[in-house]
Amino acid sequence: MINLAHNLLLGKDFFFFNKEKVKRSFFFSEPQLSFDSSVKELVNQALQTVVKRIYSETDRLNRLDAISGDGDTGTAFARAAEAIARDLANGKLALDRPSSLFRRLGLIAESRMGGTCGASKKKRFLFLFLKFQTIIRFLLLVCGLFFAAAAKQLSLSNRNRKPIENLCDAFESGIQSVESYARVQPGDKSLLDALIPAVDYIKSKQQQKIFTSEDWKELAIITERAAQDTKNLTAKVGRAAYIKAADPNTVDPGACAIAIIFQAISDAFAKASTR
Repeated sequence: MINLAHNLLLGKDFFFFNKEKVKRSFFFSEPQLSFDSSVKELVNQALQTVVKRIYSETDRLNRLDAISGDGDTGTAFARAAEAIARDLANGKLALDRPSSLFRRLGLIAESRMGGTCGASKKKRFLFLFLKFQTIIRFLLLVCGLFFAAAAKQLSLSNRNRKPIENLCDAFESGIQSVESYARVQPGDKSLLDALIPAVDYIKSKQQQKIFTSEDWKELAIITERAAQDTKNLTAKVGRAAYIKAADPNTVDPGACAIAIIFQAISDAFAKASTR
């Protein structure tokens, strides 16, 4: 599988690249930011919850996507969830090292969230992506870019800063990468329209020592509200942008998936905060 998002992020000539070159160029120095054992276990619980929620919501996401897309957004996220579950079972996720974790999640997004196009077809038609975003799975690039940029930023994290401050910088870097390379902006009716409000809320709390149970619940509410608000937007990216018959009052399935993920994470951490 070609490391597509990583290649774009690093500014490589994507007409002529190979897998080994990308793999070598994407190794980072060991991250300074790490979690203690208690937080590591919470991350494990949160990811387990995310996997279960994605599985349970797969059909709903597919139905939303079928209105103006290929009807497989839920399936794409479910494939990623399956890979995460397998890595959790095999102990392959570095749950205490955010940079390594995000880098692995980016690789999972690239290898598991693609549609029916094979790797060779992606390579052949990559140069057409910016003009015809329906040729390559939109979620593949967006999620890959986000996690790749976030992982790179986390590898440069400052140990003297609070973890939440380093994480906020990583999220911001991920969003900027998506905006720059995938040419997606807020208001284009994409998963960014749910992700950005969530990150903004987290940033507003970064001066606190800890996230309270109420903070986690509010994060879930804000993300869900942002996802629901996408029904008022006109799609400017992805296949929906080219389907004139698309229902303008439909929630974006990618934004809905982001809301589901943040709800799962928030539930896991909120329960821990009340113990």
